Amino acid sequence: MALTLKKYKNGAITHPEGFIANGVNCGFKAKGILDLAFLYCVTNVSSAGVFTKNAFKAHPVVITNENLKVTKGKIKGVIVNSGNANALNGQSGFYGAKSILQSAAKLIKIKPVDLAICSTGLIGQHYPYEKALSKLNTLISLADSKKGDRFAKAILTTDKKTKEILFKGKNYSIGAACKGAGMISPNMATMLCFITTDAKVSPIMLQSILKNAVNETFNLLSVDGVTSTNDTILAFASNQKELSNYQEFSKSFKELLSDLCYEIAADAEGATKVITIKVDKAKTQKQAEKIARSIANSLLVKTSLFGSDPYWGRIAAQIGQAEPAIDPKKVEIYYGNYLVFKNLNGVQVNLKELNLYIKKKEIQLRCSLNSGNFSSTFVTTDLGFEYIKENMGRS
Repeated sequence: MALTLKKYKNGAITHPEGFIANGVNCGFKAKGILDLAFLYCVTNVSSAGVFTKNAFKAHPVVITNENLKVTKGKIKGVIVNSGNANALNGQSGFYGAKSILQSAAKLIKIKPVDLAICSTGLIGQHYPYEKALSKLNTLISLADSKKGDRFAKAILTTDKKTKEILFKGKNYSIGAACKGAGMISPNMATMLCFITTDAKVSPIMLQSILKNAVNETFNLLSVDGVTSTNDTILAFASNQKELSNYQEFSKSFKELLSDLCYEIAADAEGATKVITIKVDKAKTQKQAEKIARSIANSLLVKTSLFGSDPYWGRIAAQIGQAEPAIDPKKVEIYYGNYLVFKNLNGVQVNLKELNLYIKKKEIQLRCSLNSGNFSSTFVTTDLGFEYIKENMGRS
């Protein structure tokens, strides 16, 4: 089956030149709900990936990571299913993932190693790969550059909406689609993310750009402090547009991932607020990041923010727990522009204004250590009743 790029376009992931996509229902989810996706580069490709650091890696993560290494950054596309994580379910899951790649590669007339595979959903469930096999021909044969939106829908699990972003540079574009709402934590936030660009960039350069961007965005995102078994970010370049400024491209790449982080936080399970936490004037970058992560992952901080309670004591406690070596007398805590803690004591503040501020859907917290010149910024959320409701059972 020859894959060709059609002229029309729709959806961020297929806006860059050289990409086609599709999404269908194969039966992992209820009838009519898209649950099997396909993304493919029809030109000379460069690819890169970043994967979960969880020791219990899902079968698709192991396979895709290996294929990326074997092809030296030349994976041409990816098959994605939602509704089943294909993780911790024995060798049958590994065989199922391999079978899907073999069948898809045969249809496209490439090698199985030239494709990636990703899964998202419940962990530890039997992987009914036969359902995916039965729909591969439809999925692949009807793929085109107009179905990027179907791809974005098919990769979702508990997400309330699709997450698609398109960035247009001077002579190139970068598109992306991702999913993520729960099990979100640093060491690459738990989700699947797929990025495409028509810029001309080598696999080595793309891997470097992706890794650096992830470290400064997704690795500074936390919703519930849980790193999943399936985390995967894949980037594909179709090499259609010459780049005149790699620095500008790298910056655009990072900005796009930063926007996706916000989209994930805003759609997080049980969240009503997106919180930006900045720790500045630290002695080292590591110190700033350690403290910011500690605050972002604190259930007590999250629940007080859900209740719109500016309880700075919980924030102070997290700072001290994360880094006992700090000088507490120098620490200042701010909710937005409102200074609430200084010199080991609470600061008088206009409570009416502060209470109005903390009820907003977007809140900034700042903790100044006043001991150096380093800073770190995390994105997180509050934590409410809906998170418990969503995660108290597997159904």
